Amino acid sequence: MKTLSHLLVLAGSQYAINVQDAEQFLGGVIFGLIQKDDLSEIKQCLTDAEGVEEEVNKAIEYFAKGDVQDILLGIEEMGKLLQELPTDLKECVAMKSDLERIETWAAIFKNPLELLKTVTTNLIKDYAKIFADVSKTTSDIGEAKYYNAGEDIADVLVLTLGAVPAKGDAEVQPENIPVTQW
Repeated sequence: MKTLSHLLVLAGSQYAINVQDAEQFLGGVIFGLIQKDDLSEIKQCLTDAEGVEEEVNKAIEYFAKGDVQDILLGIEEMGKLLQELPTDLKECVAMKSDLERIETWAAIFKNPLELLKTVTTNLIKDYAKIFADVSKTTSDIGEAKYYNAGEDIADVLVLTLGAVPAKGDAEVQPENIPVTQW
């Protein structure tokens, strides 16, 4: 059954996710990352909806394949999408602080070595949970539950990269961690 759902998603995913579905998916991702529902703002002020639609489709196609290599490619594609959010949603004044939190958290995508180390470590640690979320994503897409699929992918991102810092938390980066000198 799992294989059938993966095949169904793959067969139609390239064109199944339209702009409105991509907005729903993105809303789910953002909710999953920061626990705040910004869907209404996304619908009002997303500037590059077609580009977001294309990136969402590509990420879903990778995740739907369900193997480690393609899940990593899906994470990479989501990283591109998340790094572009401040530009794609620049008119969303109400989301400014949310976007800043996500942008700070997504900065790891600019450091490939740190990204590889973090993702590899967490993929090994949370393998079963990550694959369960990926499987749930394909089911949600097959049932046109795009917001839920976005939340599932946010779970994958949090499991592989760590949680988005809470509002007001200091930026947690390796260079900001105090080191004791002896």
